[in-house]
Amino acid sequence: MRLAAFGLCLLAFSIIIFAKLPYRASAQMTPSGCVDMFGQPIISIASHRIRDVGFAKRDKRRGPMIVYNPRLLARLKPQTRLFFYAHECAHHALGHTLGLGHPLAVEQQADCWAVRILVKRHFFSHHDVAVVQDDLARLARGDRTHLPGPERAKRLPQCLIF
Repeated sequence: MRLAAFGLCLLAFSIIIFAKLPYRASAQMTPSGCVDMFGQPIISIASHRIRDVGFAKRDKRRGPMIVYNPRLLARLKPQTRLFFYAHECAHHALGHTLGLGHPLAVEQQADCWAVRILVKRHFFSHHDVAVVQDDLARLARGDRTHLPGPERAKRLPQCLIF
């Protein structure tokens, strides 16, 4: 049930992300698709002020949310946009926004969850994973929680090995 709802959410988010978005902060409730580990729907908020593609967080007033930068997302291929949304959704689904896990490990878990769910739900083919790898490889900078882009790209196909 959750996977079907997640599929609806990905479709809706894809339409939102692929369309030209106004560069002002706006909040949108996703249609019951991306939910946290408690089944609570995730709010998506566009903000051109953040310096990252996106991040997942819990807000005391609004609840679980994904904040994303439409300008930075516009520079990426559609498959990578979808991957990043699924990645941020994974942080909520896996409880990472509650402080569960080591920062570097949770990022890798979110990458794997995202690519697995996208392939499993037939949103992605193996070709689409390669497209995401190309985009990730161009993101050279890493930080205390993220591997550098080329290393992150190399690890992505390993997520599909069971």
